[in-house]
Amino acid sequence: MRGLVKRLFLALANAIGVPAVCRRLNRKRVTILMYHGLIDDRRPSEWTQLSVDRFEEQICHLARCYSPVSLEQAVAYLSGKASLPDNPVVVTFDDGYRSNYVLGYPVLEKYGVPATVFITTSLLGHGNIPPRETWFDTVYSLAPLLPNGSIDLSAMGLPRFHVSKPADRLAAVEAICERLKQMGSEDRQRIIDKLVMTFPQRQSGDSRYRGAEWDQVRRAKSLVKPGAHTMSHEILSHLPADQAREEIVLSKQIIEQETSGPVLFFAYPNGRREDFTSETKRLVTEAGFHAALTTIEGVNRIGDDLFELKRIGVGSDASIAWFRLAAAGFFDCRRKPKEPQ
Repeated sequence: MRGLVKRLFLALANAIGVPAVCRRLNRKRVTILMYHGLIDDRRPSEWTQLSVDRFEEQICHLARCYSPVSLEQAVAYLSGKASLPDNPVVVTFDDGYRSNYVLGYPVLEKYGVPATVFITTSLLGHGNIPPRETWFDTVYSLAPLLPNGSIDLSAMGLPRFHVSKPADRLAAVEAICERLKQMGSEDRQRIIDKLVMTFPQRQSGDSRYRGAEWDQVRRAKSLVKPGAHTMSHEILSHLPADQAREEIVLSKQIIEQETSGPVLFFAYPNGRREDFTSETKRLVTEAGFHAALTTIEGVNRIGDDLFELKRIGVGSDASIAWFRLAAAGFFDCRRKPKEPQ
């Protein structure tokens, strides 16, 4: 019932022209969109994996109704150093999946829309280390293997679940990931190893989770710029300062070495307000980045903190009706932020 009400509301809001009104009101603000991976079908999938046909529908809408700009242009505008046309919008991806380049790049090129991909360098590998999947994608790959009925993972320090449909499986792995995010890397890996052993039929190397090749990053960089997203996607507020500095600085150095170009922008892993601190921001600034992006929902205004830029996350549940409202800033629930501790 709730889903029906939501769909009716979105349809009505679009029908009476709410997106156009919001575009007018927010025309001087910068909307930054956040994607993750893309897939080539609409089968049920986790939130981070959007079907490429929906992605194209969204990019077509941006090209028609907005002014797509690069992140560099947007940051110059937000810092008062440049002007932009009305309704600027920026496209970003997190993590550095192969699908960003194989499926996403042709769409971006078709519509002339620039983007930034924030790369977790361990996902792409380095030197002789091939591309791999992140720890959370390993967990997500277990979703189809969860059996119907009650699943008790309390011996691993994880919750109990009851599974009866695909949505339950996705909810279960999302809850597992949230629990694992709060652990240190060694404890987390120990539990993930146990989970993988529990489901030996798991197929590793699912193409949807594969990191990009560095050659793909280099070939696309005239339109799709690389940004840094740490080396291992650890939540920076959980790390000692020296380790956080290493994650930030070395990720920048590796990407610059592989692409022979400057890396100007950073995205905080997980990106919620509790996932970075004033110390984190200082480390990012000292590393030479010009701005940093969060996952805090909202649009951006001239004079905003360049090291706390907001984004609107777009996932597999994003209908075009929702997207038109979101891109227009309708869901911007901006409040006066508290200073991170």
